[in-house]
Amino acid sequence: MSPARIETLADGVFAIAMTLLAFNLTVPEVLPTQDPSAVLPGELVGLLPRFVIYAISFVVLGIYWVAHHAQFRVIHNADRTLLWINILFLMLVAFVPFSTSLMSRYWTAPVAVQVYGLVLILIGGAGYLHWWYATSGRRLVPGSTPDSLIQAAKRRIVIAPAVCAIAIAFSFVSTAISIALSRASTGTCSAAPVTCDHAARNPLNIRRRGDGRPMLADLQNAYIGAVERAGESTVNVSTARGPYGPPFGPWPRRGIGSGVILDDQGHILTTHHVIDGADKVIVAFNDGRVLSGTVVGGDEETDVAVVRVDGKDFRPADFANSDELKVGQPVLAIGNPLGLPGGPTVTSGVVSSLRRNLTRWPGDGLPVIQTDAAVNPGNSGGPLVDLRGRVVAINTATIPFAEGIGFAIPINAALGVARQILEHGHVQRPWLGVAGYDVSRRLAAYYGITSRSGVFLAEITGGSPAEASGLQVGDVLTTLGGRALSGVGDLVDALRERAIGDAIEIEAERRGERIRARVTLAPRPY
Repeated sequence: MSPARIETLADGVFAIAMTLLAFNLTVPEVLPTQDPSAVLPGELVGLLPRFVIYAISFVVLGIYWVAHHAQFRVIHNADRTLLWINILFLMLVAFVPFSTSLMSRYWTAPVAVQVYGLVLILIGGAGYLHWWYATSGRRLVPGSTPDSLIQAAKRRIVIAPAVCAIAIAFSFVSTAISIALSRASTGTCSAAPVTCDHAARNPLNIRRRGDGRPMLADLQNAYIGAVERAGESTVNVSTARGPYGPPFGPWPRRGIGSGVILDDQGHILTTHHVIDGADKVIVAFNDGRVLSGTVVGGDEETDVAVVRVDGKDFRPADFANSDELKVGQPVLAIGNPLGLPGGPTVTSGVVSSLRRNLTRWPGDGLPVIQTDAAVNPGNSGGPLVDLRGRVVAINTATIPFAEGIGFAIPINAALGVARQILEHGHVQRPWLGVAGYDVSRRLAAYYGITSRSGVFLAEITGGSPAEASGLQVGDVLTTLGGRALSGVGDLVDALRERAIGDAIEIEAERRGERIRARVTLAPRPY
């Protein structure tokens, strides 16, 4: 076999060995519930020993490669420097698959784009070094080569630093985009100054070790971190009412519940049935403080109330956007069941349903989230949190004879009610003044209704906006403000989205004919 063929075979083996070394550098895996911007830096630091071993192995292979070239006299001693520059260039090129895969998976994480840009910078620098060494003093360029050809090659080489500059700019732009996306995904809080999501304190932003820690350990830490974070803003709410019992030995009636610190002004978010009729409210904090509270206001229909205590150094809860919840999402219920001593109790479960409605009080019903996390007496008013420790709902009720069925008020709705209580002392609701039924096939056949969905009006309240607009008993409401109505639930939801004084268009069916009406919503009188 000729030296040229031996040389070609050796170069191929060297390239295969370098590729196998590069494949050992795998991109870290980040859980779907984790924030890549916070987790990846720790993961990459954990990979540093592998990078060092990779570089050392590359150098060892390079020594044999250079010695092989010298043995077959393919190169002169003066060209060994060029070979080492080539080795450096190839070692950096081998990082391209790793950096590209890292950026394609986690493009919103600044560190991923920065690693990609750094690799391009180093490759461009090695390419420029290669050109400089080859042309400096015409070391590796024949003397007959025209200067114009050398300058043309130089201009092409300048492309590498230009690509590097673009990579650096893209890195900074990506950082800004990542911050903007992080802020946009933060859930709604309240009208009061409440801190929503602290990335540095996010339990899912814990740096993982580089020794391949099992996913179960990360999940365990997520649960622990969520409980620790939410526990700081969870309180025990105790109430006392007027005495009852025989005249010669009455004793006060006591109630127990939980609450969530709403803001740093001492406002506590809890449920209405916990403080309803209370003569005295006592709030116990996680740090051991026990303070007397006053009821700011409550709303029986939504079962939301706000209590205020005097003091300082309150740690507000972080609030998520309950509209982004998904069925099957893990949640934790935190509270003080039965008033047991020793601090809050934690139960875990998932979001079982997002479309439940409780009608235990007069009014339009209470939209709630169903969960299988145990909600026991005393948990009412406590938070239902996600694995980042953010409050997604307020625990409110359970079914005693059922197992694994608890209900919680979505935090967006609870914060909206709390905001009105803080501003007005009560909740103001728009009112249409109708009562009716969902249109079913049986109802449609009996009354000769052509519409297959809508709200059949069984009652029109005298003096109501509905009466003023000309609606009549027997009409079938099909749309409200351009929103199609499939039943009473849609009508209730559509009215909740409106404000007092809104003028809206209504479409209805009356004895087989389509009619239109315009109604101005009024404050609900009850």
